[in-house]
Amino acid sequence: MEENPAFAIAVARQLAGHVRRLTTRVFEFSTMAVRQRLRAELLRLAKPAAGADTAAIASLPTHAELASRISTHREAVSRELAWLGDGGFILKQGRSLLIPSLGKFRSLMEDGWEG
Repeated sequence: MEENPAFAIAVARQLAGHVRRLTTRVFEFSTMAVRQRLRAELLRLAKPAAGADTAAIASLPTHAELASRISTHREAVSRELAWLGDGGFILKQGRSLLIPSLGKFRSLMEDGWEG
């Protein structure tokens, strides 16, 4: 690293990115309810469509995998995904998931709407 400053900078940037992501996760675990953590995880997984207010998750993890990621149980994930689907905030299509309006979905996080 001492002999290659460009490599040292790349490593430092990568480590800083990891610290930022981990800090965000610690903040979420300590301050957010389960439904907010799930919504945040879905936003992280979603790939926004170019030039549109939609996003998609091509291969949604199982409810158990999502629960493990956000430190809860599968039933809570199933319940929240059903609520989001009933409200039109998400559309499940087989193993994929569509967020038809990112603005509307993000407003759930900002407004703290618990439904």
